[in-house]
Amino acid sequence: MAFVKFGGITCITRLLVAWASFFPLACLQAAPPETLNYAGRILVDGQAFDGTGQFKFALVNADGNATYWKNAGSGAGEPTAAVTLQVTAGVYTVRLGDVSIPNMAPLSGSLFQSHDDVHLRVWFDDGSNGLQLLAPDRAIASVAYALSANRAQVAESVAPNVITSEMLSVDLRNLVESNASIAPGSITAGMLAPGLLADLNATAPAGDGNGSAVVAPAGSLIAVQSGQSVPTGYSLYQQGAPKELVWEEKAPVSVARSAYDGVESLDGKIYFVGGHNGSTKNIAERYDPASNQWETLAPMSLARKGVAAAVLNGKLYAIGGEGHTSVEIFDPQTGQWSAGPSLPSEVNHGTAITVGGKILLVGGRNSADQNINQVLELDPATNQWSQKAAMPTVRHGTKLVSFNDKVWAIGGHNDGNQLDKVEIYDLATDSWTSGTSLTTSRAWPSAWVANGRVYVAGGNNGSSYLNSIKYFDSFTNQWTAAGSLPENKFVADSAILGGKVYVVAGNNGSSYSNKVFAADLNASLAAVFDLYFRDGNASAGGAVVAGEVGDGSVTPNKLSPDVVAALKPVILQQPQSTGATGGLSATFVTQATGGNLTYQWRQEGYAIAGANGNFLTITDLNATLHDGNYTVTVTNAFGSTESAVATLEVNGSVTQGLVGWWKFDETSGTVATDSSGNGNHGNLQNGPTWAQGKIGGALQLDGVNDYVEVSSRQWGFTNTGTVSLWFLKSASSAMTIFSLGRPSYNDEILLNSDSASSLIFYHHHSGGNHAHRYSPHNNSVWNHFVGVLEGGFTSEKIHFYLNSQSGGTYDTSGSPAMLSDTNSRKLRIGLRVYGSGHFNGLIDDVRIYDRALSAAEVTALYDLGSGASPTTATGGGATIVADSGPVTTEKLSDGAVTTEKLSETILKYLKPEITAHPQATNVYSDTNASFSVSAEGKYLTYQWKKDGADLVGENNATLTITDANAPLHDGNYTVTVSNDFGSVASQNASFSVVDIGSVGGLVGWWKFDETNSAIAYDSSGNLRNGSLIGFDSNTTQWVQGKIGRALSLDGVNDYVNIDGYKGILGSSPRTTAAWVKTALGDAAIIAWGAVNTGQKWTFRIQTSSGLVGATRLEINGGLIVGNVAVNDNQWHHVAAVLPAGSDNSNQVVLYVDGANAGSSYSTSNTINTVSDPDVLIGKRMYGGSHFFNGLIDDVRIYDRGLSAAEVQALYQLGGN
Repeated sequence: MAFVKFGGITCITRLLVAWASFFPLACLQAAPPETLNYAGRILVDGQAFDGTGQFKFALVNADGNATYWKNAGSGAGEPTAAVTLQVTAGVYTVRLGDVSIPNMAPLSGSLFQSHDDVHLRVWFDDGSNGLQLLAPDRAIASVAYALSANRAQVAESVAPNVITSEMLSVDLRNLVESNASIAPGSITAGMLAPGLLADLNATAPAGDGNGSAVVAPAGSLIAVQSGQSVPTGYSLYQQGAPKELVWEEKAPVSVARSAYDGVESLDGKIYFVGGHNGSTKNIAERYDPASNQWETLAPMSLARKGVAAAVLNGKLYAIGGEGHTSVEIFDPQTGQWSAGPSLPSEVNHGTAITVGGKILLVGGRNSADQNINQVLELDPATNQWSQKAAMPTVRHGTKLVSFNDKVWAIGGHNDGNQLDKVEIYDLATDSWTSGTSLTTSRAWPSAWVANGRVYVAGGNNGSSYLNSIKYFDSFTNQWTAAGSLPENKFVADSAILGGKVYVVAGNNGSSYSNKVFAADLNASLAAVFDLYFRDGNASAGGAVVAGEVGDGSVTPNKLSPDVVAALKPVILQQPQSTGATGGLSATFVTQATGGNLTYQWRQEGYAIAGANGNFLTITDLNATLHDGNYTVTVTNAFGSTESAVATLEVNGSVTQGLVGWWKFDETSGTVATDSSGNGNHGNLQNGPTWAQGKIGGALQLDGVNDYVEVSSRQWGFTNTGTVSLWFLKSASSAMTIFSLGRPSYNDEILLNSDSASSLIFYHHHSGGNHAHRYSPHNNSVWNHFVGVLEGGFTSEKIHFYLNSQSGGTYDTSGSPAMLSDTNSRKLRIGLRVYGSGHFNGLIDDVRIYDRALSAAEVTALYDLGSGASPTTATGGGATIVADSGPVTTEKLSDGAVTTEKLSETILKYLKPEITAHPQATNVYSDTNASFSVSAEGKYLTYQWKKDGADLVGENNATLTITDANAPLHDGNYTVTVSNDFGSVASQNASFSVVDIGSVGGLVGWWKFDETNSAIAYDSSGNLRNGSLIGFDSNTTQWVQGKIGRALSLDGVNDYVNIDGYKGILGSSPRTTAAWVKTALGDAAIIAWGAVNTGQKWTFRIQTSSGLVGATRLEINGGLIVGNVAVNDNQWHHVAAVLPAGSDNSNQVVLYVDGANAGSSYSTSNTINTVSDPDVLIGKRMYGGSHFFNGLIDDVRIYDRGLSAAEVQALYQLGGN
């Protein structure tokens, strides 16, 4: 039995309807009555007590060493007689000094007059645990008193019809008619005598039979925002229900897979290790919330399915998994894995948690695939695992959380059954108890603790995958619904970082998932209150007289600062920075919680007129007017909240390069105006009509004789051009939409729709037709077409887009193209220049450009007419159209304000500001490197300098150094960023080149740069030359390679024997590296050793286990296969590294093209290479198989394990 802090409660369930219950109320002071009423709340073993208990009371002095009164018995100290009362839901009420209660002695009125330090002491006995002192002594001044005619006072608001006759003291009953039957709720303030009203500190206004009273400043019930600290002397009555979590999708993990217990937060980042998606993974990756990116880390030495992860002393532990007892430890400072203390026996699908500076590993399965209930503890002081008290239920797939200094094991799976069990481990006593079961079974859910609540989400209940979320309400002792995840999440995992909970990967019921979702935990508690009652407050069997708070009388200025902070707006969705194309539109969106919200959007701190909704759309974008920083201020009656800054950057313009633009927005007349500004107006022929279009107006053509013609002129084409238009075809026959050409010269650019409604876009000329056909479009609906032509007189490419989707590219060469021709051409819309194919339907927004539009610009044009808008833009918003800026009373003449007239105060905002300086770096020789700078400002120019001297032509934000060498490139680099308003220089960044040739440990190096030889010479200086075996000649095998020349092998019997050299032996560290080019998937690159278990070292390309075409390092009895294929007949740099301190096949690190190639398959065995045949290149050690077919170049052997940076440097030597 455990007694917890408790206190008085005043008919608390009836108070929740009154506004007064949310604000501090106090009891007015008065002299104590002869009968003192006391209320409290009792928890036994954490549960509200229901039953019969014995109470004992005493009034003592402040020091507690003198007893003034007790309810029975004699002598000082503990009372000898008890009052037995029923306790319901943990709430009890006792009237002290009421002689009508058996064994209750009266209170002496002189007691309170003689002593001013009276304190109340209370004991309780539940019948099985003996007499317990419930709480520290409380001063009588802190205790509110019940109804009494002689002494009464205001305490809390009382709802109508709750005071019954049983609640009245004897002296109050005497005030009503003798022997009258008092119906519950029938006594009103109007029935009370004036003297009693005065004692009650109340008045009875005319027409109000309920009375009114003044609300005192501090009282027995307070509301505290969830998650905030609680004043001393108050106990929880009821938790407020949190809002549903608002989920935001984050960057996905690199590979969709089950997470198990492999996700943890560490050093401000989220780590994810291991997993399974049909194959077991050794992947390790890390998420940075600042950049919303996942970073690939060094892989674990073993692939681990059902791994358990935990963080201890700043390092990440990967524990066990199927087939493993080993533990690996990742150090974020070094980026490397090391071995940890092994488990006593295999544990897979267990769950780990760090509590009290130690790791607990709970449940799981053993090597026989049996569920277990063991609990292991890792103590870093001894670096050993030890047994703790076993969990009551054997299971795997449970989730652990730490809550109130105990560990909760939630859900799981056992012998084909999903479990709803919750069992709680007490570290202090090394014992388990049962918790409240879940409302549904959940195997492999996610779980976390936030703001005093335990949450559980997702999992599998045996019949379906789940996305529901529940939290544990410690007051009701129940699991309560709390919304749902955006997708089902089974075998996912969660972590808390930066006030947000992240749920990572898993299985959504139809496939493995790579999705990551995050929710702001603080936002879920905005304006959510928990109710607390003050310890020792009184009631009289149910209710206490209270002051009424009139409707509408509580205004915001009466609220305390902490309540105001909880009620003012909370922004749930911040506006996001964006880039957009000039001439188009951009939208910012925000979402906030709080009542009666108003919005004000700002650009660079200045209010935007009319921008007063939760989204802001800016149309006709213009960089000069609209580039900048935007915020929104959200306001209600309780205050304002300002959003984070969102930046808008306007890039280019879809009006740039226009040579003709016919909007067809006219509503009358026979001229279609050219909006490009070039005066290429069109004449309407035979009466086309103006109609409603896709973007504003359109032109309706009848398919008989209507069309638009622009007279012949030069269109300004050089080597490229683009045609864009909207059309709606009203009939299925063949017809012409657009035609530009010279009919007399058989020269035309044409867009047709045939009888099958397939679009045909081609260039027709005397040399032939360059036609491109697209699949059928829909008739009677609007379609957007873009055709892009690129080329000169000798070749031409035609790119085709329909409704922003690429239709591919038609490529021709050797035939003349017309785009470089400067002759005049006639334009017709709705008819060929040859006079056939009248169009039947609507045409809108026809554009001709003298440049090739990009795919992004094509999409932007489509969005103009498609009505595309952000799906999150809900509620009221504002649309701002570009104009010429604000109008002032007095205007300076144009151009009068020059840079020289601006003050430094203004200039500092206009001239460049460097936000990210170039960083010092060291690189290996013959590799590439770059410096970059980030700066804010308009119309920026750059000038890079080395040792103070300008670098000619280096005028971009990035400086790239290729084929680095020390004499040419070593030095200090800076960049000066300038615009019309000034310049600023960056900090120095030093650059140092390390000669890769000087890197130690090179014991064999075969460049294959020979041109006529039967010997491959060793360039390491160790004279380990190789003999060419099986080649047809001494010359034809030497070919152009990746670095200089290379060796060509036929895959039949060619190979190189390194005469007398046996390779690196034993378990010594080593690196083998080479450039290879092959289309086959089964070929040896380099090999030595013997065929006995663990005694060979063969590096090859493989087809059997793991990924086909990946590199493979095998030692006979152990192997590791990479996760990158190299059999695509392209050059690839491959390497296999055995690091120092490693001696197992699954500790070998494979690289492809300078990057860690991961692992698609591995088996474990100890490496012990022996001296047997000579080292072979292009062939295995024994037998006639696995000859290499392709090219090999620059083969190297090092007697040490190269670092990742050194392998990358070798790759860079290939000019990549």
